[in-house]
Amino acid sequence: MDYYNESDNKFNEFEEYFINTALTEAARQAEEDILEHEKTGEGLRSIFASGYFTMISEELKQKITRMTKKEKESKQYM
Repeated sequence: MDYYNESDNKFNEFEEYFINTALTEAARQAEEDILEHEKTGEGLRSIFASGYFTMISEELKQKITRMTKKEKESKQYM
C-alpha cells in the first residue's frame, strides 16, 4: 500500500526551522575550520574560501523556504 501524499514533498514549519538551524551551525563550523586551517595550514591553502559555506547555506535556506508549506490564511468573515 502506498501512503505517499502529494503534500509530503514539502517541509512543514518545524522541519524548515530544524534544517535551517542545522545549516547555520554547519556553516558556522565550516567557516571556523577554514579560519583555523588558514592559521595552522603550514602554507597550504584551503580549497574553500572564507565565506563560501555561509553563502551556500543562505542559498539552501532560500530553497528550503520555497519548499516549505505555506500557512493557509484563514478567511475572515465580516
